[in-house]
Amino acid sequence: MGMTVKQRLKTMRISCNLLTSFLHDLIDWTQIKMDKFNKKMDNFNLQETFEDINEMMKFKADMKGTYCRVEFEDLPKLVYGDNQRLMQVIINLISNALKFTFEGGVTTRVKYQKETKKIYCEVQDTGEGIKKNN
Repeated sequence: MGMTVKQRLKTMRISCNLLTSFLHDLIDWTQIKMDKFNKKMDNFNLQETFEDINEMMKFKADMKGTYCRVEFEDLPKLVYGDNQRLMQVIINLISNALKFTFEGGVTTRVKYQKETKKIYCEVQDTGEGIKKNN
C-alpha cells in the first residue's frame, strides 16, 4: 500500500523539521560551549507536536516492519515551554527505542495530571532490552 502525495508531502515537511532540529542541536551545543544558551519559550499545541513526531518516526518504523504510535490522555490544548527542545528529546528517545526494536514496535504515551499540573511522557518498546551480564 503506497503513500498518497499528501502523505509524502507531510513526511517531507516533518523530515525537514527534523533536519532543522539537528541544526538547532548543533547551534545549541555551540551556544552552551560559549555560555550563551537561550530557551525559546512559547505556547504550542502539545498533541500536534507529538503527532508530528510520531508521523516522522512511523516512517522509520514502517521501513523496519515495526510500528510507532502515540496515545494521549487529558492533554490541555496549549502548553507553554520550549517546543524545539521537547521535540529534540522525544525524537531521540523514540529513535533509540526503534533502533533496538526488531519485532512489534514503539508506543509513546502522553498524559496530563490535573492535580499536579504536570505532563508525563512514556516511551515503551517491545525490544529485547539490555542483556544482563552473568
